[in-house]
Amino acid sequence: MQEANRPTCGSPCDIYELPVGESWEEEEEEEANMSTGASVSELYEYCVVPTVSDSSQHLYSLLAWSLIFLLTTRIVRPPAWLVHLMSATCGGIVTWGMFGHRCSYMVCLLAVGGLVLSLSHFVLKSRRGPFTCVSCVTFLIAW
Repeated sequence: MQEANRPTCGSPCDIYELPVGESWEEEEEEEANMSTGASVSELYEYCVVPTVSDSSQHLYSLLAWSLIFLLTTRIVRPPAWLVHLMSATCGGIVTWGMFGHRCSYMVCLLAVGGLVLSLSHFVLKSRRGPFTCVSCVTFLIAW
């Protein structure tokens, strides 16, 4: 019964034999012609222009928030903790603008690192850096 279900290839079939009657060479030639058929104007229109326009939006946002940070920290001279807070806020806004909800991974890493650093400060009193480093690397590998 199994002999009736076997495909016939004219000779004993091998799994590496190409089926008879299908022109695989013509398909390969068509694929090769299609991959080299793009002209310079098509590449410019469909690749360069969208890439530059998308990246320019992110660049403008980055430059605007950098200018805001520079002006707020250089003109007024706030305390160091406020400078760090402004830096984190501006960086977070730029990151959210670029990556959207995918930046939640970075927020989780920040939360784990800050929590471990705070706990190690109160519990261990020393060796906070290596302990925090190991926990952050563990977070990166595990998640």
